[in-house]
Amino acid sequence: MSKISVLVLAAMLALPSAATQACLGGKRMPNVGDLQRYSEVRLVETTGVRLTEYEAYQLMRRGAKPWPKSQNKLDYIYPTSSTPGFEVQSLVNRTIKGAEVSTQRFTLGGCGVTPPRLHEHGVVFIEPNRGYALAVWESEGEPYRQLVRALEEFGHEP
Repeated sequence: MSKISVLVLAAMLALPSAATQACLGGKRMPNVGDLQRYSEVRLVETTGVRLTEYEAYQLMRRGAKPWPKSQNKLDYIYPTSSTPGFEVQSLVNRTIKGAEVSTQRFTLGGCGVTPPRLHEHGVVFIEPNRGYALAVWESEGEPYRQLVRALEEFGHEP
């Protein structure tokens, strides 16, 4: 890693940045009252989690994969103020919106996003033309229960 990226990383860790402050608020919650906004809404059970960004970073550190080329004179920096992107594989228990499928693969990451446990149930919302999904997991407790109740109230019984 170049001296510039080390200095930038040290500065980011030493001073709270706008991105770090923005992440303190936690993740975005899906809006059940605005289901037309989402192309897919499904109740799922997690069957796998792949830490794709962590894996790529570790492979670069170990020399098994080349570092990305600098863009606009900035070197690659591993995310420190948000959750690095990861892929979730799941069984679909119920489709509320979107095509009927038996399994689904989607990407999560960003502020305050925790990878789900294996066999954990959740509700996944996917916006059209976006690489990331929004998900609320059983382990989140009350937000998950509120979301399930809201879906029931809107006639989308889980």
